[in-house]
Amino acid sequence: MTFIRLGVLILVRPIVCKRYNMIKKCSRCKEEKSTSDFYKWKYGGDGLKSACKECLNKDKSLYYKNSEKCRNRTKKYDKDKRKELKIEVMSHYSNGQPTCKCCGEDEYEFLSIDHTKKNGKEHRKQGIASKALYRWLKKNNYPKEYRVLCMNCNLAYGIDDCCPHQFEDYKI
Repeated sequence: MTFIRLGVLILVRPIVCKRYNMIKKCSRCKEEKSTSDFYKWKYGGDGLKSACKECLNKDKSLYYKNSEKCRNRTKKYDKDKRKELKIEVMSHYSNGQPTCKCCGEDEYEFLSIDHTKKNGKEHRKQGIASKALYRWLKKNNYPKEYRVLCMNCNLAYGIDDCCPHQFEDYKI
Protein backbone atom coordinates (compact mmCIF):
# COMPACT_ATOMS: atom_id res chain seq x y z
CA MET A 1 0.00 0.00 0.00
CA THR A 2 1.48 3.33 -0.99
CA PHE A 3 0.40 6.91 -0.57
CA ILE A 4 1.39 9.87 -2.73
CA ARG A 5 1.40 13.20 -0.99
CA LEU A 6 2.46 16.43 -2.70
CA GLY A 7 4.42 14.50 -5.33
CA VAL A 8 6.40 12.53 -2.72
CA LEU A 9 6.02 8.75 -2.53
CA ILE A 10 5.45 7.56 1.04
CA LEU A 11 5.67 3.81 1.72
CA VAL A 12 3.42 2.58 4.49
CA ARG A 13 4.76 -0.99 4.44
CA PRO A 14 7.58 -2.52 2.46
CA ILE A 15 6.67 -3.86 -0.96
CA VAL A 16 8.17 -7.21 -1.88
CA CYS A 17 9.68 -7.26 -5.32
CA LYS A 18 10.98 -10.48 -6.88
CA ARG A 19 13.91 -8.78 -8.61
CA TYR A 20 15.48 -8.24 -5.20
CA ASN A 21 16.73 -11.37 -3.51
CA MET A 22 15.22 -10.69 -0.11
CA ILE A 23 15.47 -13.21 2.72
CA LYS A 24 12.56 -14.32 4.89
CA LYS A 25 12.31 -16.86 7.72
CA CYS A 26 9.68 -19.62 7.38
CA SER A 27 7.31 -19.81 10.35
CA ARG A 28 7.18 -23.65 10.17
CA CYS A 29 10.66 -24.97 9.37
CA LYS A 30 12.42 -21.84 10.74
CA GLU A 31 14.82 -21.75 7.79
CA GLU A 32 15.81 -18.51 6.09
CA LYS A 33 14.86 -18.66 2.42
CA SER A 34 14.55 -16.40 -0.59
CA THR A 35 11.24 -14.56 -0.99
CA SER A 36 10.69 -16.51 -4.22
CA ASP A 37 10.22 -19.60 -2.00
CA PHE A 38 7.05 -18.09 -0.50
CA TYR A 39 3.57 -17.83 -2.03
CA LYS A 40 2.09 -14.37 -2.50
CA TRP A 41 -0.62 -13.39 -0.02
CA LYS A 42 -2.13 -9.92 -0.07
CA TYR A 43 -3.03 -10.04 3.64
CA GLY A 44 0.55 -10.64 4.80
CA GLY A 45 2.48 -7.64 6.09
CA ASP A 46 5.11 -8.18 3.42
CA GLY A 47 2.75 -9.55 0.77
CA LEU A 48 3.82 -13.17 1.31
CA LYS A 49 2.62 -16.21 3.26
CA SER A 50 4.43 -16.83 6.55
CA ALA A 51 5.27 -20.47 5.69
CA CYS A 52 7.37 -21.43 2.69
CA LYS A 53 6.04 -23.28 -0.37
CA GLU A 54 7.76 -26.50 0.67
CA CYS A 55 6.09 -26.59 4.11
CA LEU A 56 2.67 -25.70 2.71
CA ASN A 57 2.96 -28.41 0.05
CA LYS A 58 3.86 -30.99 2.73
CA ASP A 59 0.68 -30.07 4.63
CA LYS A 60 -1.38 -30.32 1.46
CA SER A 61 0.02 -33.76 0.55
CA LEU A 62 -0.58 -35.02 4.11
CA TYR A 63 -4.20 -33.92 3.89
CA TYR A 64 -4.76 -35.62 0.54
CA LYS A 65 -3.16 -38.85 1.77
CA ASN A 66 -5.52 -38.86 4.76
CA SER A 67 -8.44 -36.92 3.27
CA GLU A 68 -11.06 -39.60 4.01
CA LYS A 69 -9.89 -39.81 7.62
CA CYS A 70 -9.91 -35.99 7.94
CA ARG A 71 -13.41 -35.70 6.44
CA ASN A 72 -14.78 -38.43 8.74
CA ARG A 73 -13.25 -36.74 11.79
CA THR A 74 -14.77 -33.39 10.77
CA LYS A 75 -18.15 -34.99 10.02
CA LYS A 76 -18.23 -36.70 13.45
CA TYR A 77 -17.19 -33.46 15.20
CA ASP A 78 -19.93 -31.49 13.39
CA LYS A 79 -22.55 -34.14 14.22
CA ASP A 80 -21.56 -34.11 17.91
CA LYS A 81 -21.67 -30.30 18.03
CA ARG A 82 -25.14 -30.22 16.39
CA LYS A 83 -26.39 -32.79 18.93
CA GLU A 84 -24.95 -30.75 21.83
CA LEU A 85 -26.57 -27.55 20.54
CA LYS A 86 -29.94 -29.25 19.97
CA ILE A 87 -29.95 -30.73 23.49
CA GLU A 88 -28.90 -27.37 24.98
CA VAL A 89 -31.74 -25.50 23.21
CA MET A 90 -34.31 -28.22 23.97
CA SER A 91 -33.23 -28.29 27.62
CA HIS A 92 -33.67 -24.53 27.90
CA TYR A 93 -37.21 -24.62 26.49
CA SER A 94 -38.10 -27.70 28.57
CA ASN A 95 -36.68 -26.31 31.83
CA GLY A 96 -34.05 -29.03 32.20
CA GLN A 97 -34.70 -32.39 30.57
CA PRO A 98 -35.76 -32.16 26.88
CA THR A 99 -39.39 -33.37 26.69
CA CYS A 100 -42.45 -32.74 24.55
CA LYS A 101 -44.67 -30.12 26.18
CA CYS A 102 -47.81 -31.98 25.03
CA CYS A 103 -47.24 -35.73 25.41
CA GLY A 104 -44.04 -35.94 27.48
CA GLU A 105 -41.92 -37.74 24.84
CA ASP A 106 -38.26 -37.56 25.93
CA GLU A 107 -36.32 -39.18 23.05
CA TYR A 108 -34.38 -36.17 21.75
CA GLU A 109 -34.33 -37.59 18.19
CA PHE A 110 -38.15 -37.23 18.07
CA LEU A 111 -38.24 -33.68 19.46
CA SER A 112 -38.42 -30.43 17.54
CA ILE A 113 -38.91 -26.72 18.11
CA ASP A 114 -42.42 -25.37 17.53
CA HIS A 115 -43.13 -21.76 16.58
CA THR A 116 -46.12 -20.84 18.76
CA LYS A 117 -46.86 -17.80 16.55
CA LYS A 118 -46.95 -20.04 13.44
CA ASN A 119 -44.17 -18.04 11.76
CA GLY A 120 -42.01 -21.01 10.83
CA LYS A 121 -42.52 -20.39 7.12
CA GLU A 122 -41.00 -16.91 7.45
CA HIS A 123 -37.96 -18.36 9.22
CA ARG A 124 -37.48 -21.01 6.54
CA LYS A 125 -37.63 -18.32 3.81
CA GLN A 126 -34.83 -16.48 5.64
CA GLY A 127 -32.77 -19.67 5.74
CA ILE A 128 -33.29 -20.17 9.47
CA ALA A 129 -34.29 -23.82 9.74
CA SER A 130 -33.03 -27.01 11.45
CA LYS A 131 -29.53 -26.48 12.89
CA ALA A 132 -29.52 -22.80 11.89
CA LEU A 133 -32.67 -22.36 13.99
CA TYR A 134 -30.93 -23.73 17.10
CA ARG A 135 -27.99 -21.35 16.59
CA TRP A 136 -30.41 -18.46 16.00
CA LEU A 137 -32.38 -19.24 19.18
CA LYS A 138 -29.21 -19.36 21.28
CA LYS A 139 -27.82 -16.17 19.70
CA ASN A 140 -31.11 -14.32 20.35
CA ASN A 141 -31.29 -15.37 24.02
CA TYR A 142 -34.03 -17.96 23.58
CA PRO A 143 -37.15 -15.94 22.60
CA LYS A 144 -40.33 -16.96 24.48
CA GLU A 145 -42.51 -17.73 21.43
CA TYR A 146 -41.01 -21.22 20.98
CA ARG A 147 -41.59 -24.56 22.68
CA VAL A 148 -40.46 -28.18 22.44
CA LEU A 149 -42.86 -30.68 20.84
CA CYS A 150 -42.35 -34.15 19.43
CA MET A 151 -42.72 -34.42 15.66
CA ASN A 152 -46.20 -36.01 15.97
CA CYS A 153 -47.58 -33.23 18.17
CA ASN A 154 -45.87 -30.53 16.09
CA LEU A 155 -47.42 -31.89 12.89
CA ALA A 156 -50.87 -32.18 14.54
CA TYR A 157 -50.66 -28.56 15.74
CA GLY A 158 -49.63 -27.50 12.25
CA ILE A 159 -52.62 -29.22 10.64
CA ASP A 160 -55.44 -28.98 13.21
CA ASP A 161 -54.30 -26.36 15.76
CA CYS A 162 -54.67 -29.04 18.43
CA CYS A 163 -52.98 -32.27 19.41
CA PRO A 164 -54.68 -35.69 19.67
CA HIS A 165 -53.15 -36.12 23.13
CA GLN A 166 -55.35 -33.32 24.46
CA PHE A 167 -58.67 -34.92 23.54
CA GLU A 168 -59.65 -38.54 24.24
CA ASP A 169 -62.59 -38.45 21.80
CA TYR A 170 -60.30 -37.17 19.03
CA LYS A 171 -59.25 -40.73 18.05
CA ILE A 172 -60.74 -42.18 14.89
